[in-house]
Amino acid sequence: ALIANGTHRPMTEGEIRKHCQSATFLDHKVFVNTLLVEPLREVEADIRYAAFQDPVVARWLEDLDVVYSFMNRSIAGSDSRSYHAWGMAMDLRPTSFEQKPVYWRWSRALNRRGWSTIPVSRRWSPPQAVIEAFERHGFVWGGKWYHFDAMHFEYRPEILLYNRMVSGGPQ
Repeated sequence: ALIANGTHRPMTEGEIRKHCQSATFLDHKVFVNTLLVEPLREVEADIRYAAFQDPVVARWLEDLDVVYSFMNRSIAGSDSRSYHAWGMAMDLRPTSFEQKPVYWRWSRALNRRGWSTIPVSRRWSPPQAVIEAFERHGFVWGGKWYHFDAMHFEYRPEILLYNRMVSGGPQ
C-alpha cells in the first residue's frame, strides 16, 4: 500500500482479504482472489469433462481430499510472501500421494542430498489432463519447478503468455 510520503508498506491481511471472495471449486470451499473466480470455473469445467472421459481423472477427483487457497504466510524458508497469501494459489491434496515424493522439502528431509535427482516419473503428480486444464487457464504447476511442489498451482497467466510468445506459439 502507498503511504502518504510516497513509500510503500506491505499490505495487511485485511487489505488483501478485501480482494478475495469465497467460491466453490471441485466441491470444495475456497477463499481466493477475485481474479481467480472465472479461471477456476473454466478449470473445473475442463477437469469435469476430462473425468467423464478418463477414469484416471475421475479417480483422482474422487480422491481429492483437501483444496486450500488463501493462507497468510511466507514461502517456506523465505521472507517473501507466498502466492497463497494473496489468494492467488491453490494446493490440491488427494487422500494419498501413493508413497511418492510430492514436495521438495518433504523429500529433502528423507534424502538430504539426492532429493533433486528424483526423476519426475517417480514423483507424485495429478493426472496430465488436470495439469493441462490449469495451464490452459493461466495457472503454473509447481510440479515443474526445481524446488517441486506437485500439489501447488498458482495463477500466473503472464508467465504462460511470455512462454508462448518466446516459443512462437499462439497468444
